[in-house]
Amino acid sequence: MRSSVVLTALNAAGLAMSAPPSRRQSDCDATSTWAGWETIKHAFVFGDSYSQTGFDYTSTNPTPSNPLGNPAYPGWTSSNGPNWVDFLTTKHNASLLQTYNLAYGGATVDSDLIAPYDPSVISMKEQIRSQFLPGYAGDAPTAPGAPAWAGADSVFAFWIGINDVGNSWWFEAPELEALYGDIFALYAALAAELYAAGARNFVFVDVPPVDRSPLMIAQGPEAAAGEKKIIAQWNGLVAGVAADLKAAHAGDVNVWSYSSSGSFGAALDDPTVYAATASMKNLTEFCTEYQSGTAEWDTFIESCGVPVDQYFWLNDLHPTYPIHDVVAQGVADTLTAGPNVFLLTIPRETRDAIIELVLFSGRPAPVDYNYVSIPARTTSEDIDYQSSLGCRGVMYEPETMTPAATPLLLANRQLHAETKGVLERMPGGGHKYSLDLMFVQERELWPTWTSLPAFAQHIDTLDVTIRVMGGHDKVGAGYSRLQTIWQGGDCSPPAVDWLFYGALERLLKAGPMGKISEPEPEPGEKGRSRKKWRCEKEAGLVDREVTVKRLNLNVVTPADTTKLADMDCKLEWLGARQAGWGRPLEVAEKERLQKTAMRPEWLADFMIVSLRSLLEMGSQTFIYASIVYERMEDITISVDGELRKEYKLSEMLSVLPCNEYSHTEEARERRMRQLYNWREWVSPIREKAGLPVKPLEVSLSVD
Repeated sequence: MRSSVVLTALNAAGLAMSAPPSRRQSDCDATSTWAGWETIKHAFVFGDSYSQTGFDYTSTNPTPSNPLGNPAYPGWTSSNGPNWVDFLTTKHNASLLQTYNLAYGGATVDSDLIAPYDPSVISMKEQIRSQFLPGYAGDAPTAPGAPAWAGADSVFAFWIGINDVGNSWWFEAPELEALYGDIFALYAALAAELYAAGARNFVFVDVPPVDRSPLMIAQGPEAAAGEKKIIAQWNGLVAGVAADLKAAHAGDVNVWSYSSSGSFGAALDDPTVYAATASMKNLTEFCTEYQSGTAEWDTFIESCGVPVDQYFWLNDLHPTYPIHDVVAQGVADTLTAGPNVFLLTIPRETRDAIIELVLFSGRPAPVDYNYVSIPARTTSEDIDYQSSLGCRGVMYEPETMTPAATPLLLANRQLHAETKGVLERMPGGGHKYSLDLMFVQERELWPTWTSLPAFAQHIDTLDVTIRVMGGHDKVGAGYSRLQTIWQGGDCSPPAVDWLFYGALERLLKAGPMGKISEPEPEPGEKGRSRKKWRCEKEAGLVDREVTVKRLNLNVVTPADTTKLADMDCKLEWLGARQAGWGRPLEVAEKERLQKTAMRPEWLADFMIVSLRSLLEMGSQTFIYASIVYERMEDITISVDGELRKEYKLSEMLSVLPCNEYSHTEEARERRMRQLYNWREWVSPIREKAGLPVKPLEVSLSVD
């Protein structure tokens, strides 16, 4: 209840949640000059190299058949392909959109205040005063083919500041404050001049985290941190211009704010959050063979390792085109949702308090397995499981049931930076999760995320509360040996191991999510073939490569202990499940024991043994344990909060023997080589994920 109340408060405050947009009444009411994104015919863009297409306003202007005018699509961009202006005009438009892109590479707001790299660069001041106003405004515009635009059918977009910040971030505070005061006074004046010329719909885009560009990475962490601080300051001032414009012309203008800082930051943290960037492999470097552009958008040069479009950065400052696609879609989504700047008029302290309430709110775990989920829970095959049994018996919530308030806030174009700030003040930096896991009738696991403060690829702490819910629902003659999950087959671990491992594997591949939509099987298809999975990865079902530094498993005793098995009949309880333990049982006693639930102490002990068996990486468990070693560090198992066992994976890995008991020497040698090769490359994988690595103390000899 608390979460829904808080979200209601957020909506009432004017939060334009953008996942997904819908045609609803905006919380910041649109004026009569906004009938919807689908009614817009003209876009005028001002900015720098992140926006430029090389448009010359004195040459061929846009037409319905050539919506960007000159030069030929995609123009002279910095992205080795289309940029966000191209994508917005031709892909994410909702109508026939003609775009007049006056952005110029290297531009600052005013060349007189912050000089560009070359005197010939056209600043944003000149783009508006020397080009737009004479070329497209007034009774006698000079641009050839100037459109008869109106305030209601046009949007005006600003994306400026990368060069201003890049050429000033190291200034002393008093000097910088005075400089930015002059810059933003002009910024506001330019917006006012556009308003006077008839503009009514304004879009402001903030500065992305270029502190994470190769240019700044090469200058060291201190320089990057310094620029990051000034970027945040700049973006706050941009928000102020947007809010002041709205306040000055309330009821007459519509204002949107879009955070490129949010979309860039999310993609750099985890490129799979967006379909457009999901295939990116290198997020911190650029290849010199690609830096000046390539003949094709996906050119591959072997010395670069991966194709150019799998690099986030084309050169030391400019990204490749996929993130531009993300920005364009984000701007279109923001416009579709309606004007959103009203939120910025709420006091910062109030916004922070609202955000913190949402992040901490969480939700209670289900009372028991009779708790009704609508739509109902189902198993999921939305990842490519290593464990053939792993996807069976784990009952996931639908995606819509996932309590992920943070992604909504992070997706909101204005609140991204503020939400990240609140997260950084939280214990664990917002990377501490809570999961309720019901073990239902010895057949199913029901995971319910009770706290998701952040949706990150790297989880610091995951606290899992495990509750035993009931005995087996089949007793007596109805209890088949084939139904027990306490036995394995062909020397493999028992099925219950695969049940828990399946849930863990999905976490490490899909992250803390509800059920992801799955492509329907082809007619007659049974299960998922590897070929089919390659197709599904193209549909977005990719391995997110999630890491967990500490997994705490706590098995709890229920409030009502009358349904638990007696403490002194563990072997008989297992024997009643035809698991091969204990003395022979009479029918009545067997049925009684089958109805009782497993004691939490027994489940914890069972998990301790099962985990040890898994992590020893024998022939039956090697492929399943490898992902755990690659992506996890500490695992603890407790009962009612009392620690019973802790596994430190870096230490175990350093002394990992080869427990191989193959029937033939050839098979044993093959398995030894497999383990040897894996141990050679698992350390770099762990280092890349930020997990500790210890020197190997046990050597494996492979001739």
